[in-house]
Amino acid sequence: MDLRSELHEALDVEDFPSRALLTQADEPRPHRNFAAAPAIAAALIAGALVVTLVAVNLNGATTSLGPPLPTASSIDNLVSYNFASPEVGWVHVYAGSDVVAKTSDGGRTWHRQLSVAGLDRTPTMQWIDANNGVLIGQKGDDGVVWKTRDGGAHWQSHVVTWSNLTGTLHPPHWTGATGYFVDANHGWVTFYGEPCRAPMLCPPTTNAYLRVVYGTADGGVSWTELGQLTGLLPAQITIQFVSPSVGILAGKVGWSQVFATHDGGRHWEPSQVPFGAPTCSGGNCFYAFTAAPVLFTATEGVLVATLLQGSPQCLPSMRCPGPTLVPRIRALLATQDGGRTWAYMRNLPSGLDLFVFTDSHHVVDIGPESVAASADLGATWSPVGSIPIPVGWYLNKAQFVDSKQGWVTLANYPYTLSINGGIGDPKFALLATSDGGATWHQISLPKVEAISPTGGTSAQPR
Repeated sequence: MDLRSELHEALDVEDFPSRALLTQADEPRPHRNFAAAPAIAAALIAGALVVTLVAVNLNGATTSLGPPLPTASSIDNLVSYNFASPEVGWVHVYAGSDVVAKTSDGGRTWHRQLSVAGLDRTPTMQWIDANNGVLIGQKGDDGVVWKTRDGGAHWQSHVVTWSNLTGTLHPPHWTGATGYFVDANHGWVTFYGEPCRAPMLCPPTTNAYLRVVYGTADGGVSWTELGQLTGLLPAQITIQFVSPSVGILAGKVGWSQVFATHDGGRHWEPSQVPFGAPTCSGGNCFYAFTAAPVLFTATEGVLVATLLQGSPQCLPSMRCPGPTLVPRIRALLATQDGGRTWAYMRNLPSGLDLFVFTDSHHVVDIGPESVAASADLGATWSPVGSIPIPVGWYLNKAQFVDSKQGWVTLANYPYTLSINGGIGDPKFALLATSDGGATWHQISLPKVEAISPTGGTSAQPR
């Protein structure tokens, strides 16, 4: 029995996918309400005390190292994943609380490392290397950053508190906290704020929407307000730094601007991507940065802009109920000045394949029928192999640590452009390659279930 047949049998699916969809890496997820969070958090902690030694951390978090978690071929509460090597990786799942679990043997076994209860929104997990990782979340108007320097064995939490930026009598309402660390010490957290509580209540001279950036140079112990951005709509964003000075920030959907900073986040320069307002027959078309902008160095970077036509209900969640997203253009843009300006390079293969840039020259194109590689940023392509997508499953998100080692998540819902991490979301499975996509094998995922106040394992999405 080949791998495709084994996956088909393990995942119990019915019909073959018609196309693949791409997701953003390392993104903030939509708001989820969760009922009875304090009671469930207490039950989780009580249960953990029975089987393992638990250390209580700040801000509703626990850290633990107990027996291996049960595994499954697919799970429905995956939020994100990140691998540092073929053996070492982490997943973030939501099971009444936000849980980080680690594998040190390529997915054969998983151990729970961190549980955080009571977050208002889905946090962002990032691993800088095999030792340094962060979980950036939000409670009320404050951001909370959990950080580890030993691969997740121990965590410390730090609070990023709002400041009265607008000079008004009442603080703005902060939401959508996310961030990025470029090394173990230098990191950034950004909030989207509504200074006037509602746009119609703002004076004419006040920005109804703004995004504020905080920075740390001591690993999150202390935070300083750095600057504000006023050209982004209140939507999900991606942020990346390549040094303590140079970084970029962009919205995930839209054809507006990419922001660049060259002074550590104090000032941000908007850059209009070289597209005008999109026009499609029948309307309802928009540009989406379906691959997050990537800086390779302080000067070089790329982004993929996809002109999509579809139903307005796809925005802003990018979750569509049927075949309503049609890619019109896949354009590769490049910067040579650290994100200040972007120039069109070429069109990429059509469809919604996953493009993974492993460095400033190499890119892997993962499609539902084949995998190809390019050593000249997509000018020419060489066939590599194919990925064994079982019937009824679809490409979702890819991560490569180099040109050979990579991972891909599959979703059993065809129009999922992000991993949302809510209970009852589409199921996700994980495949890995060690030869650049020529062959793939499945990795089991940890099965973490929420514990209800009555002792069961059911829970509601937050």
